[in-house]
Order: sequence, then structure tokens, then C-alpha cells
Amino acid sequence: MDARKRSEVTLSIAIEWQPPTMLASPQSHGPLPLIIVPERHVDARGWFSETFNQQRLYNLGITSRFVQDNQSLSKRKGTARGFHFQSPPAAQAKLINVARGRILDIVVDIRRGSPSYGMYVSAELSAENGQQVYVPPGFAHGFVSLDDDVLVSYKVSAYYSPVHDGGLRWDDPVIAFPWPFERTEMILSEKDRRLPYLINFESPFPYEGNPLTELRVCSVCEPTDSCIPIMVTGEVDFIGSALARRADSR
Repeated sequence: MDARKRSEVTLSIAIEWQPPTMLASPQSHGPLPLIIVPERHVDARGWFSETFNQQRLYNLGITSRFVQDNQSLSKRKGTARGFHFQSPPAAQAKLINVARGRILDIVVDIRRGSPSYGMYVSAELSAENGQQVYVPPGFAHGFVSLDDDVLVSYKVSAYYSPVHDGGLRWDDPVIAFPWPFERTEMILSEKDRRLPYLINFESPFPYEGNPLTELRVCSVCEPTDSCIPIMVTGEVDFIGSALARRADSR
């Protein structure tokens, strides 16, 4: 096949490919949070990793189209951000990645009518383990830095909209997240300290019938992508380390 023929075939493939309108996915009642583990190709120089691939996310049942990249720098460990979300019609899905240091990442179910309303899942993300967290719309997100000078990068599926910006208190007694620092050690913005409690929150997010009972760890690699179901129980440090061990075993 000559060069002209090769270019014609490539062009034809690019034009004809369309994202699937319906996906065969275990998340048939709506998306849930995931841990995503991109494959790393290691050699004497270090490693290479494809950290974002839209088609492979589709293969995992993630139909969000990301439109904006954000970064945050937390200078000191114990810096907490959250719990944040954007309301419809500007609701955001997020894909969280740590470029430097470590964080404890938390996702809270805020879908009205959900039997897991106010419940959370969490995991440790780091530049070393390379894991990512996918946060669907209908969930509030937050994290706390476990090191100094932590750099977090994340994608969102809707542009920032101040009028739809929302959040919940980091120390909400219903969520009751066991932060790994004393209250006096936590560093928060004044905005986050003034966020409302869950009891005063009227959720605009519908419940699609899929309760938050597990957190899946999904390996994103060639030639196939796979997910491991993991029940989320126990103390927060145990959850993060257990997820990391299961992901590393893949």
C-alpha cells in the first residue's frame, strides 16, 4: 500500500469513528466513582504513561467529555479542600490526578433519595502510585494533602460557573469523615469554612438507582481494560492502603 492509500485509510477511520451512544457497562443505573490506574511502561530511563485516553474511559463506562484542566498547589500538609461540586445544568464530572506528593481523596454521595446519601469513599493518590479518581456528577469531592508542596491536576466536564458553585462543610457531622489530622492542624480557606451542613442542603442531583456500596479499581492498559470490584469498609487509612495493594497486584 503506497503512502497515498495509507493516508486515505487513516482519514476514513478518523471520520467514521463515533463514541458509542450506549455502552455495555456494569454501571447500568448511573456512574459511580472509580479508581483508574493507567499503565506505566518502565525502562532504564524511568517510565512513560498515557494518563488520559477518552476512548478507554468510554470502555469503562465513563461518558463524560472533559473540557477544562485545573491545577492546585497545597504548600503545607494538612491542607484540605472541599467538599465541592457544581449544580446542574453546570454539574461537573472530575478526573483527579496527583502530579507531586500525596493526597487523601474523598468522594461523598449527595444524590437525593440515595440509600448511601452522605456516605463517602476515599483512597490515597500519589505521584508514585499514579492512580486517578473519577468523580461523577452527583458526588461532592474533597482532599487533604499528606505532604508539603502537593500538586494536584484534574479534568472537569463543565466550565467553572460561579452561580452553580457549591459545597459542604469539611467537618459535617453526618458525613463524619475521619480526617488524618487534628482540627488545629487543618488548613482551609475561609470559603470552605463557611460552607453549609448537609442537613441544610437540598440536593439538585437525582438518584439513578446505583447506591455507593463499593469502589472499583480499573486498570487502563492494552489490549483490554478491566475492573476489580472492592467492598469499601474499615478505617480510612485501611481503605486507601487496601485499594493501593489491589491495584499494585494488577
